[in-house]
Amino acid sequence: MITSDSGLHWQDDSAQTGEQSGNSARAPIINNLTEYRVLLDACVPYRTVIGASERRAKEISNWLLGEFTRLLNATNTEIKDAKVKPGHLVEMLDLIEKGTLSTKMAKEVFEDMFHSGKKASQVVQEKGLAQISTTTELETVVGQVIAANSQAVADYRQGKETALKFLVGQVMKATKGQANPQMVNELLRRMLAKDSQ
Repeated sequence: MITSDSGLHWQDDSAQTGEQSGNSARAPIINNLTEYRVLLDACVPYRTVIGASERRAKEISNWLLGEFTRLLNATNTEIKDAKVKPGHLVEMLDLIEKGTLSTKMAKEVFEDMFHSGKKASQVVQEKGLAQISTTTELETVVGQVIAANSQAVADYRQGKETALKFLVGQVMKATKGQANPQMVNELLRRMLAKDSQ
C-alpha cells in the first residue's frame, strides 16, 4: 500500500487494497513490487501542485497499477524498459489538477506518453487536447447549443433536470470532450436563467 507519513513509498505487505491486489494478479510480468516502489519513490522529487499528500500518492499508485500496468502487459514491456518517466507522470497529474487536462483525455495522453516517451504537456499541445476552461470561449459554444435545442431548453425551464444533462452533453460533443464539465454546467444554468428573465 501507499503511505505518506514520511514521503511516498510502498510497503510490501498484505495491506494492499483489493483493487491493487487484483491488478497485480492480472499483471504476470510484474512480479516484484520493489520495481513499483522504486518508480513511485522516483515521482517524489517532481511533485509540484499538492506535494506528497495522501491524495497524490493514491493518484500516482492508481495510474501505475491501472493504465501503466495495462500498457505494460499489452506491449509485453518490463517496467525498467518503460518510456514513461516519473516526472512526466507527475506533470500529467498536475495538468489535471490545474484543469488544463480532463481525466478522460488524460488516458489518451498517458498512452501516447507510454509509447513515445514525450512529456504530457508536449502531447497535449501536439494533439490539441487542452481542456477548454475559459468563460469567453465556452460562452460562445453554450449559446449555440441553447439556440439549437429549444425543446431541451423549454423542458429545463419546466423543471426537468435531465434536459440540462442533455445540454451539457451537447456542449461536450461540440467541443469534442474538451470543455470543463463543471464550468459548462454552471454556464448553462446562468445563461438559461438570464434568457428566461
